[in-house]
This record gives sequence, C-alpha cells and structure tokens, in this order.
Amino acid sequence: MVKLLSVHQRTAQRLISSNNLKATKVCPRIWRIRKKDLDEFLQRNNSRKQTEENIN
Repeated sequence: MVKLLSVHQRTAQRLISSNNLKATKVCPRIWRIRKKDLDEFLQRNNSRKQTEENIN
C-alpha cells in the first residue's frame, strides 16, 4: 500500500490509526487493506483535492 499511495510507511500508519483508511490487523506488524477500502479512500481524497484546487 505504501508503494501504491507513494507515501512513507509512517504516513500509512497514521491514516489507519486516524480511521481515514480502513484496515485489519493480521499480525503484530502486518495490516491488510481491502481493495474496496483503498479505492474509497482514494476517491474521497481525490475529490477533496479537486475541491481545494477549485477554491484557490
């Protein structure tokens, strides 16, 4: 997921811990994110980014 979003691992952890991105903990250090949840996250953030660009 870090590679898909082009973000640092810590940023991905923050997105999960802040409930902005749904994930399931599989082991102490492994999280799983469903494709559906990732797609929804990307769609929400893309529309938010476009709105901000339109305001400026």
